[in-house]
Amino acid sequence: MNGELKEEVYLVHPKGFVKKGQEHLVCRLKKVIYGLKQAPRSWYIKIDSFFNQKGFVKSKSDPNLYVKKDEKGNIAMISLYVDDLIITGSAYKLIEEIKRNLSQEFEMKDLGELHYCLGLEVWRESGKTLITQSKYLKEILNRFKMSECKAVSILLDQNIKLHSNDGSKEANGTLYRQLVGSINYLTTTCPDISYSVSILSQFMAKPCETH
Repeated sequence: MNGELKEEVYLVHPKGFVKKGQEHLVCRLKKVIYGLKQAPRSWYIKIDSFFNQKGFVKSKSDPNLYVKKDEKGNIAMISLYVDDLIITGSAYKLIEEIKRNLSQEFEMKDLGELHYCLGLEVWRESGKTLITQSKYLKEILNRFKMSECKAVSILLDQNIKLHSNDGSKEANGTLYRQLVGSINYLTTTCPDISYSVSILSQFMAKPCETH
């Protein structure tokens, strides 16, 4: 090969897509199809470019948070999660302008005031905003068959010493990781369990019954 790399490309036609007399030709997609692995990246590039054109600045601490300030000092923020957008701001007119621009560029649906998103429940009353995860918590209890368990007020002992191999029986690693991952998201509204979750997260690779 004289030190040169030889690249071989194999093209396989999906069944039924071969045109007689043009078997050597293939199709090239001009638009990413929803569900392919390239779709999320293509979508993010497009929406990120749109926000940049509209004067939004990406947060340094969270690449999915975009902030915009108009000439009057009003602020608007957009939180992006795949193709779901949460829009908030200090001026109703600015928010409406953003929604109008989005609807002109993308096919979208305005679901109105935020009440439930990604396991978070948002309620407003008397000028106050309450964020809970009660529905998500009940789903976890039902999923892991703990809905009938009695509640306790004592959390994990701060002086407890857990070890990766303490001689106890090996636990179901998949189930353990699912459980710890689920309660880890609960720390968003239940910071009092953060210490317990951080301790249990140290044994994700090979948990034992003690953990």
